[in-house]
Amino acid sequence: MLLGVAVAAQGQPAAGGSYLESVEDPVAVGGEGSEVDSLEAQAEAIADGGTAGLTKPALKAIEEIVVSARKRQELLEDTPISITALGVEELRESNVERLDDIARLVPNLQIERGAEGYSANIVIRGVGNPYASAIAFDPGVGVYVDGVYMARAMGALLDIVDVEQIEVLRGPQGTLFGKNTVGGALNITTKKPTGELEGFALVRPGNRGTLFTQAILNVPILRDRLFVRGAFSSNQDRGFSKNIDTGKWYSARNSIAFLGSLRWLVTDDLTLDVSGTWSREHTGGAGGQCIFIQPIGLGNLVENPPGMQDPCEESTPRTNSSNVPGLVDLPSYGAWATASWDIGELGLLSDLSAKSITSWREQNPRLRSDVDQTRAPALWRDSTGGGPLQGVAGAQRQISQELQVAAAAWEDRFHIIAGAFGYWETGTDGQVLDVTPIGLTTLNL
Repeated sequence: MLLGVAVAAQGQPAAGGSYLESVEDPVAVGGEGSEVDSLEAQAEAIADGGTAGLTKPALKAIEEIVVSARKRQELLEDTPISITALGVEELRESNVERLDDIARLVPNLQIERGAEGYSANIVIRGVGNPYASAIAFDPGVGVYVDGVYMARAMGALLDIVDVEQIEVLRGPQGTLFGKNTVGGALNITTKKPTGELEGFALVRPGNRGTLFTQAILNVPILRDRLFVRGAFSSNQDRGFSKNIDTGKWYSARNSIAFLGSLRWLVTDDLTLDVSGTWSREHTGGAGGQCIFIQPIGLGNLVENPPGMQDPCEESTPRTNSSNVPGLVDLPSYGAWATASWDIGELGLLSDLSAKSITSWREQNPRLRSDVDQTRAPALWRDSTGGGPLQGVAGAQRQISQELQVAAAAWEDRFHIIAGAFGYWETGTDGQVLDVTPIGLTTLNL
């Protein structure tokens, strides 16, 4: 992340309005620092090839950050968009394991996890869609992985697996990114295979049964032409809501993800990247608390369902007595291919390039939960079949094709980008409420 590091020295103005700063003089005898005027210190730093107000360790932290917010590679400082860019080192040092973890690193960004545990409601500068977790509603902030649009908030709570950079673009991005980007966009780039044999492994345990593991392996197949890369991530914790009857924990995290990539340098000017991913979120669902608004009646009913009020009174924010084994299961899988052709110069055009992005993605969620969160046989929902509340297991499938042509002209004073985008999506989500097993035939829902 490159912030405006106009380094203001932390100090207080001295009497008379002049500014003094305590600077350690490395040649001072006895190891004591000498008090010198900050202007002289800054002049010496510049003379030594440094930057005024920055120590040499701080200088090492400043790097040239390249982003693709305008569909071309350019320096972050040259891009007229409000962007926060998080690189691989910052993601790793900040213990970023899932997409919502970046919200604590990026200003004006909120990522809320949906009640079912696998959807992401993303808000930038207060703009988003609070109903985005429902399949019938589009998100207000777009999520893109290697240029591929993630159409739904469902499944957008991605595990950060072998990610090279995350760019958070604030403000409407519809001109270059298309629909559903009125609040902004998250542009995620994964690491591509290289010609080096290398690997990485990480195991990070924690309290409450937390265990995060990650492994990456990069292997060259054909020298200077064909490379493959594989990554694995697993994230688990025990949860924080407990069933006092069964001892089972809820609101846990249990996810696993694989990412495989292949890079083929067909020629010096033509590159083909193919990636595939498979992930699964499988938990017992979120815990909850039963609270009676009207202790003497449930809505317009004459009396409460048998056995419901007492266990409801036992419930707390961290405990329940649900008689239904909860379930959240979301397998997601997909593949995408990117062909990049660097054409070069053509007439008045320079840096002419063409790109094709083809993608396919599918998700099949299953849900089961106890609506009342008690041991009473009242309301619950189940997308796996059976029970008072039966639902149809959801599904979402998308296929997209994008073509881009970019060029520059007149010594890079004029940039052109044109393209075409085709997108097809289908999805289902439904449930049927039936409370007749407990005799509530007059309840109109």
